[in-house]
Amino acid sequence: MKENNPKLRAGRIFVDLEETSRKVFAHYRREVGWEDVQIVASDPNKFRVIVILKNKKQLRKFNREVSSISEIVKDEIRKAMIRTGADPGEDVEIEFDIITRKQWNDRLFHPPTDNEIAKAHMQDALQWRGLEAVTRNVKRVFAGRCSLYYFAIIPEGDKRFRVFVFFNKDKDVELSQSQGVAEQIKDFVLEELECVGRGSRNELEVYFEFDSHENVKKECGGNYYLRML
Repeated sequence: MKENNPKLRAGRIFVDLEETSRKVFAHYRREVGWEDVQIVASDPNKFRVIVILKNKKQLRKFNREVSSISEIVKDEIRKAMIRTGADPGEDVEIEFDIITRKQWNDRLFHPPTDNEIAKAHMQDALQWRGLEAVTRNVKRVFAGRCSLYYFAIIPEGDKRFRVFVFFNKDKDVELSQSQGVAEQIKDFVLEELECVGRGSRNELEVYFEFDSHENVKKECGGNYYLRML
């Protein structure tokens, strides 16, 4: 249940990325003029690398050397994944977010306008519409059928979702597969998403994960936020 779970691997590496960021920064601070770097796990085997440079001149230099920089950063991320017990394989993907110090300061110290805040709230409300009802109905229907511990559905777009189903014990996850409960939950979630107007089954893209509270405690110290990164 550990190694074939890409989201769990992303959660476990989260704790090591700060050290990885420091190593990459130490390497490039003198050679390329980096002022800071942050590496963030954005998806299974996908990472966002935020690089803060001194000025636009350094930005041009970075662009000339981006290929070699990319390989070094990927190598450090692979080492971090191995340290946390994950198998990175060859499919590590990185996306650079390159900004100057001035641009970074603008992000930090210039708050969004009222219109930007209102627009963000509206977009957030649209993405989450109907999901509270889906969650409530899943708990109502399956709480008595299995050892359901926690359920969460997270939107990643209008028709794309990540669904987390946590049972109480590791053995309950295996039972859910062998007894068909996992498939029943999948089918029910898709039906509920249709009912709340999120689209037809053919349109929906839903990524399901089944895990246990026992495993979250063991692998993430009981931290569900870390587990569901």
